[in-house]
Amino acid sequence: MDKGSSRSSLGFLMNLPRQAVLFIAVILVVCIALGIWGARTLQQRFTGNTTPAALLPATASGPIKVDGEAVIVASRLTPLRQEPGDRGAVILLVAEGQTLKVAEGPRPLDNRNWWRVTVGSHTGWLPETLSDGTRLIAAK
Repeated sequence: MDKGSSRSSLGFLMNLPRQAVLFIAVILVVCIALGIWGARTLQQRFTGNTTPAALLPATASGPIKVDGEAVIVASRLTPLRQEPGDRGAVILLVAEGQTLKVAEGPRPLDNRNWWRVTVGSHTGWLPETLSDGTRLIAAK
């Protein structure tokens, strides 16, 4: 094997991790996009609900109350945060249709009411409305 071919082989090996990282990043983006699309499709298939959240009634059973249940009505993934406000650390993302147990609130901050809620085994803060005015949670 001559020196020239040895260098080109070595160069290929040195570039492999960078190419592998780019490949993995592309695969992750595709998987996330398919996961979000797939979750919405499954939710519609099993619940039969194809009405956008913006067209649903905002509060079916009155105002949100501490120790009551609420539901996510916005059609986008929204972060459940450790503290009220958009700067609180994200615990997890909540999706349309998820049921919440209301633990505390409302706490006014940044022209919005924040509620401390429990989603499954996670407890954190969600705003009643999103920053653009879209209703996020409603009494169940």
